Amino acid sequence: MNKLTRFSQGVPLMNHPKWLTVSQLVPAWAKELADASTGVYEIQDKLWYHLEKDVIAGLLDDPLRNGSHLGLRAIAPGGQPTYIEGWRLHGLFRTMGEVILLSKEAVLDFVRRHKLRPPSWWADASKGETQPSLQVKLKSAPDPIVIEAIRCVYDAAEAAGTKPPNIKELPAAVQLFLRQKGFYSSGRHIMPLGGREEFKRRRRRPGKTVASERQK
Repeated sequence: MNKLTRFSQGVPLMNHPKWLTVSQLVPAWAKELADASTGVYEIQDKLWYHLEKDVIAGLLDDPLRNGSHLGLRAIAPGGQPTYIEGWRLHGLFRTMGEVILLSKEAVLDFVRRHKLRPPSWWADASKGETQPSLQVKLKSAPDPIVIEAIRCVYDAAEAAGTKPPNIKELPAAVQLFLRQKGFYSSGRHIMPLGGREEFKRRRRRPGKTVASERQK
C-alpha cells in the first residue's frame, strides 16, 4: 500500500507527500476543518468551489512566484505528472479531481489567501519537493472516442472564452479528456483527427487573439 493510499484512509504518514490529488486532499482536509457549526460535507463543497476558482484564475500555477511552476500538475498517461496551466481546466476541474495534483506550496499559498488552517501534514512548511508517480492502465481509444474528446476540448475552450488549442497543443488537452474515460491515444494519432475541417474551423486563424475576437 503506497503513501497516497494510506493517506486517503486516514493513516498518519511518517513521510508526508509533497503532492496530492484534489480528490485526496479535499476530504482529508475537510475532516480537520469541520467543527460543531460546519459539517464535513459543507466544508468539502467550499474547498472544491474555492480551489476551482483559484485554479482557473491561474493562482495555483506558480505559488512561489519565481517561474518554477511548482503548484499544479496533471497525471499524464503512464503515470507521470505534467505541468498544466490552470485555465485549461475550466469546466473540467470537478470531473478530474483524481488526476489533478496540487503541491504543498500551492496549498499553503491557498491557505494564506483564504485565511484557513493548513492541513496538519503540511503545517510544518518543511522544505523540499518530490514528484509523484501513479501508474494507471489505459485502453487504446477508438477513433470515435478520440473525435468526441477533441470536440469536448474545443467546447471547453469556447465556454471559457479562452484560446482554443492549436494543432500542436491539441494532443495534451485531448489526452486529459481521454484519461477520464480510461483511454489513451498518442499525439501522432490525435493530430490527424484534429486536422479535420470540423476542427480547423474552431481554431483561431493566425494573428487573431481572444481580445480581438471579443471586440467584434
